Amino acid sequence: MTLRDEILSACAGRIKDTLEKTDKHTFENAEEIRIRSGRGMFIKTNLDELAVCEDGSLTREEKNIFIPTEKDIHTFFEVMSGYSFYAFNEEIKNGFITIQGGHRIGIAGHAVCENGKITALSDISSVNIRICRQMIGISKKVIPYIYKKGTFLNTVIISPPGFGKTTLLRDIIRNLSVSGQNVSVADERGEIGGCWKGHVTNDLGPRTDVMDSVPKALGMRMLLRSMAPDVIACDEAGGEDDIMAIDEIKRCGVKILCTFHGYGIEDLEIKTGSDFERYIVLDFADGIRKAAIFDENKMIGVEKL
Repeated sequence: MTLRDEILSACAGRIKDTLEKTDKHTFENAEEIRIRSGRGMFIKTNLDELAVCEDGSLTREEKNIFIPTEKDIHTFFEVMSGYSFYAFNEEIKNGFITIQGGHRIGIAGHAVCENGKITALSDISSVNIRICRQMIGISKKVIPYIYKKGTFLNTVIISPPGFGKTTLLRDIIRNLSVSGQNVSVADERGEIGGCWKGHVTNDLGPRTDVMDSVPKALGMRMLLRSMAPDVIACDEAGGEDDIMAIDEIKRCGVKILCTFHGYGIEDLEIKTGSDFERYIVLDFADGIRKAAIFDENKMIGVEKL
């Protein structure tokens, strides 16, 4: 199934009909599809954001654009959930649903809260489809930096949202697995493995085990006890319990590979206090993604990815 097919299979009604009219190349560089009741549907790439017209064409002007209704969004979720919306209730409480291929559908609407926690979301008015894509080989240039004398080093990838942390993480995991290491992945949102009904749909290599839909810290501790991994990986660490679990894993002699939201090593040090052996800081400008690699003391290289 192509990326375009995966996205369209999650859509329904007028939303699907309109996206099917768009040029097939539209999805090649798309990062997000934002759908807002009464306001429009927009496709964001790494360079631009364009509105979708009723005929499927894209425009920077807001004339003759497709305007989804509340009914359109309701139909979208009915079909996507197989008319069993309640089955996704736990994910919905977190504000998103992960679909086949690891694509994440963020939602906004009326929140029902009890004791400071969201128990349900209703009257959904906005949808953000964050497109997950594999880029096989993107980690090739950084791999030599994250080994020392044949041993993988504890590594963290740092960048703001949308700079490709998860994409790079996924390919490093694949490389580690292909090289002979047993990698265990705590995939809280199902984005790394693209898990669908318990099956990993992304290529993470032959020696990778994935625990999805579990809080990262809990998942990492479970995998440490049960899977005898050489490396444990997770995406978007940062919570206090995440950092405690990472430190426990390092003390057990198991290596860590993770990502972190931030603009540089300083953000990591301020927010976590945890030490790594390699830091990969991503930058993305004018369509070019760069990785600056640091050890504990200094920058050791810069590579275009």
